[in-house]
Amino acid sequence: MPTSGDHAIGRPARVDGLLFLALAPLVAHAVFSWIGFNPTDDGFVLAYGRRILDGQVPHRDFIAIRPVGAALLHLPELVLGGERVLAASRLAWWCELALVAWIWVGLVGRALAVECGIVDRSALRVLALLLAAHVAPPRAWHTVDGLAVASVGIALAWDAGARRKIAGYVLIGAAALCKQNFLALAPLALVVLGDWRRPACWMAAVAPIAIYAGVVGALGGGPDLMAQLGAQHGLVAAGVAPYLSARVAIGLGLGVLAGWLPREASGGTSRALGFARLLAPLLVALAPIGLLIAAATASYAHYARVPAFVLFGLVLGRTTALLAARDRSAARVALLALACAWTSAVSVGYPSPAYASGILAVLLLCLDHPSEAPALRWFRAWLVALAVLACVGSVAARTRVVYRERPAAELGQSLGAVLRGGAGIRTNDRTADFLADLNRAVMLAEARGRPYAVLPDVPVHWATARQPNPLPIDWPQSIELATPALAARVDAAIGRFRGTGVFLVQKVRADTLATAAVPLANDDPRYPIVGRVRTMLTKTGETAYFDVYE
Repeated sequence: MPTSGDHAIGRPARVDGLLFLALAPLVAHAVFSWIGFNPTDDGFVLAYGRRILDGQVPHRDFIAIRPVGAALLHLPELVLGGERVLAASRLAWWCELALVAWIWVGLVGRALAVECGIVDRSALRVLALLLAAHVAPPRAWHTVDGLAVASVGIALAWDAGARRKIAGYVLIGAAALCKQNFLALAPLALVVLGDWRRPACWMAAVAPIAIYAGVVGALGGGPDLMAQLGAQHGLVAAGVAPYLSARVAIGLGLGVLAGWLPREASGGTSRALGFARLLAPLLVALAPIGLLIAAATASYAHYARVPAFVLFGLVLGRTTALLAARDRSAARVALLALACAWTSAVSVGYPSPAYASGILAVLLLCLDHPSEAPALRWFRAWLVALAVLACVGSVAARTRVVYRERPAAELGQSLGAVLRGGAGIRTNDRTADFLADLNRAVMLAEARGRPYAVLPDVPVHWATARQPNPLPIDWPQSIELATPALAARVDAAIGRFRGTGVFLVQKVRADTLATAAVPLANDDPRYPIVGRVRTMLTKTGETAYFDVYE
């Protein structure tokens, strides 16, 4: 494989790339974004954005265990979205994934000196987009925001030009403002790209974080920022343990085989060499087939937790061969892809490199992109087949396996009718009844001239509500309130609000609304705040889904 792919990435954008960036998100949005809603995590990034628009200072005025860069990125949806705020945030999600796909197809192609035709490029972009989307819900989401910002930064930092490189490291550093686990990406990129001896690059990477901390600190939120961003301590559990599993080991073994076999077969028969070169693309097919498996088994976690880790292992195995061959450009882009996959996957709630599956698959496929005409025709047909398979699998999976929802065919209720900003999305009957009941409870509180708080779910309500949230947390659950100090802060706010307003407390769990109205117990480990509120306050009324406490 050629190793002269260390070219600047600033070539004029091809028309097909611009068309992909313009059309792919719109098509995916039209086909998929209307499907389903659950009033748990969907919208809590937007709720933080509403607080910022109201003039609140992050960390000081409200609890955020991540920096609020994602909320800042999604302010346009709140300002311009009107009755389609949620739909606009879903379109933004698709745009970000399309941007990531476009960047990495171009970056990998140049790093490996692979000259792809329009068919190759288009198939790779479609595959990268749909593999990254897997069956995750489209929404404003900090991990996707960080991955998109980091990808743009890596593409710029790859360039030898000083200005573009500095701008790239600024963006790589800014990715950590979406989610702090991206902090590790900056030093990794500096080392991999050979810029670790350049103070200006370090300063560029640190600048966004320093500015964020400085502004919040100057506004009086410094101690709160430190306490909140350090609330979670599960790095080993979320960032190390999952990679010591059998699924990664299987991928690693296959990747080593696919990377070293062509080297060993190069002195043998052409048939052995051809088989060796075909092995890796065949292994990559596991990923889109995983989408079909998810659709067939109706298991949301199946694709995300297994093929994504196998893909990670495959790239890790191939990278060992690249390092041994001293293929500098290829090894660099492989290490950066692994770094993006790992940093995006460090998560308490969703510890999986699934959002980087498209990046990893593109790298594997381009590593085995042939240059000879006969093999190239077969390879191109193989890419198209994979892209078609990913499309079919996505439609099957995303209509059958919907995040905390009924299948798409059973979603007959307009979300816009029961949630401000929810137009253009459809949900199931029980979730619609739940939200309509919340609206009735809110109107009862407003009719009495009393402000209200909603516990423990429905953070999206606060993104477009007529009144601001009186509590310093929009989604008070155990991950967000990870320390006794944060829980005590919310308890104190509840105590201050008592006597001036009312508390609307769910009777049922929101995450299971699509399948059953499961009572929300006082000892639910995810929502300990519910038991405390029911103990601290007095019940004065109820609706179908909510108890009223004062």
